Amino acid sequence: MIEVIIADDHSLYRQGVIRLLKDTDDLHLTGEAESLSGLQKLLTHQAPNVLLLDLGFPDGNGLTILPDLPPHCGVVVVTMYHELLHIHAPLIPPVYGLVLKDDTFNDLYMAIRAAHRKERFISPALQQEKYGPLPREEERLTVREMEVLQLLANGESSRSAAWKLGVSAKTVEAHGASLRNKLGLRRTVDLVRYAAETGLLPFRRRSW
Repeated sequence: MIEVIIADDHSLYRQGVIRLLKDTDDLHLTGEAESLSGLQKLLTHQAPNVLLLDLGFPDGNGLTILPDLPPHCGVVVVTMYHELLHIHAPLIPPVYGLVLKDDTFNDLYMAIRAAHRKERFISPALQQEKYGPLPREEERLTVREMEVLQLLANGESSRSAAWKLGVSAKTVEAHGASLRNKLGLRRTVDLVRYAAETGLLPFRRRSW
């Protein structure tokens, strides 16, 4: 049985997926959250096999929760933000699936099973995109690397980031080099662009 948590601030969509999950034989919903803070509390006493994760929440971006997940948890990003999925960045473990909210439940079901096996699943609507090979599990970003990435992307110098993290500037520079190596980037400015594209920097919802 695959244990699943869904985190989405759209109640109607969340409840619809929950009803469909209950009709399956091999998926077991163990929790739901409508905010990042709610998800963080849920993860203090639950360790799901798969997390269904929206990108946009009122209290932040979904991808910032990745360092808090248990090592065995695979993530399926489920979003309506089509433009944010047209990049390589989200396809880094523990994210194994990219699914749009207007995809079929069968697509979501296959994405959940793939994430549980640590295999990649991309929405049929996105399969024309040329995604690179999925990084190895050992290339998963560490908690400290995520912290360094966010600080550098927010304009902090290596010295300033080091002070905030309580480490040396050389340690921050080493993490920066590791980040660039893992993500295939060459310069710090590329890290900033990466963070903006993946939503690790705050973004605004579009108003129509």
